[in-house]
Amino acid sequence: MTESPASRQGRLNRQKGKRKQAAVRRELEVIFDSPCIWEQNKRDEETWLHLPLAVEVKAGGQANPIHTRYKNAREQHFTAIPNDERPFVYVACPDNLADSYIVIRLSDLGRIINDRGQAELLLRDSEHL
Repeated sequence: MTESPASRQGRLNRQKGKRKQAAVRRELEVIFDSPCIWEQNKRDEETWLHLPLAVEVKAGGQANPIHTRYKNAREQHFTAIPNDERPFVYVACPDNLADSYIVIRLSDLGRIINDRGQAELLLRDSEHL
């Protein structure tokens, strides 16, 4: 029995989502130095209890509008300040919400945490001199 086009597309979308989910988990484990011990806990975001934050990964069509907003805001920032080498964070402040959302590239998050850790180590070492 052959697969219908809709069924095939659904299967491919699920596979893509699972690949991206696994890549995000691996990157977060490196950033937070928190490897997953149990193989079963790698499958779904709900079982990533070894990480210090709750995660829901979206890919493809669900993520594209967020990417577009982030890309446009980043372009606006770097047009105004072309040589800014700091990691870029997009902050969304919706109406009727006291809190805000931040969107940052995963690689930039790792860079910020790593740089901060290095700065703390240097500060700690300089206090012992």
